[in-house]
Amino acid sequence: GKSLTTISFVVSILSNPIFASIKDPNQSLVVKTEVSGIAASFSPTVSSQDSTVEKNLIHTVLIVAPKNTLQNWVQEFKKWTPIDLLQFTNVRTMDNVTTASVDRLKKLQAWHSGGGVMIVSYEMLRNMTYLDDIQQSTVTPRKASPTSTIPTVTAKKTSSLDEIAEFRKYLINPGPDLVVADEAHVIKDRKSKINKVLNQLR
Repeated sequence: GKSLTTISFVVSILSNPIFASIKDPNQSLVVKTEVSGIAASFSPTVSSQDSTVEKNLIHTVLIVAPKNTLQNWVQEFKKWTPIDLLQFTNVRTMDNVTTASVDRLKKLQAWHSGGGVMIVSYEMLRNMTYLDDIQQSTVTPRKASPTSTIPTVTAKKTSSLDEIAEFRKYLINPGPDLVVADEAHVIKDRKSKINKVLNQLR
């Protein structure tokens, strides 16, 4: 079916060494590397440091689907992905509305730095990233980094906007390298919030 075709394509893109050799000329990744040996002896309080590495052209894949199909997608990936290729897909989901925002941010950071597949519902994506025109002018986007500090979440409106701005760093700009929209008729209304969100992907 359509899920098998999609999964085969995604697995091929993420695992094929030919595709992996194609690097993104516009983005790089910041990763933590362990400091050991002579370097560590000069600075015993430092156990890791940031380093910049080239990013594959297709590093992150976002699958947006109706909420009731998310676990089906997870199971389909487990069913159709060869065991030795599971490390490349590294499937993650974000479907629990009760999950703390700080935990969602940690999961997004891990996905952004480690790559692979993130599966999220249309509703969750909309709730995490939608800002109207006025709100967008009140928040200042910052460059996404897997080591950036996650802000403490409060009930204040300003903090809520800052929280959305953090989510948007990993989901909107820069957005994922590949987006799959399941049941895409959900986004056909150009005036809907989810349509506006997906049109903002960069």
